[in-house]
Amino acid sequence: MSSGNDVGQTRSGEQPNLTNVAERIGRGVSAALVVGAFFIALAIYERPGPPRFQAFAVGNEIVRIDTREGAIIACQAGQCMNVRHRGQDLVKELPQPGPAVSPAATNTQH
Repeated sequence: MSSGNDVGQTRSGEQPNLTNVAERIGRGVSAALVVGAFFIALAIYERPGPPRFQAFAVGNEIVRIDTREGAIIACQAGQCMNVRHRGQDLVKELPQPGPAVSPAATNTQH
């Protein structure tokens, strides 16, 4: 039986002091922060991103591009080859071909 005097007492029968109350609140807030940070990290990790591979077809050739690494693979008739490797630089300008020599010009020089 309990008397009407036990308002504000804990199970052990002692009065809660300010230190105990502050410690409980601190534990609750820190636990809530840890759980909240976990859910935020999980949401960032699991968010949908762009697809890793893109592919398209040109005639009877299929080209696959790895969008993360930049590698390009082309396949035709069951044979595949690497068009561009990871980390390979692309040529900024194609080499200009020299002037074409016409067959008539070579005949007149003889």
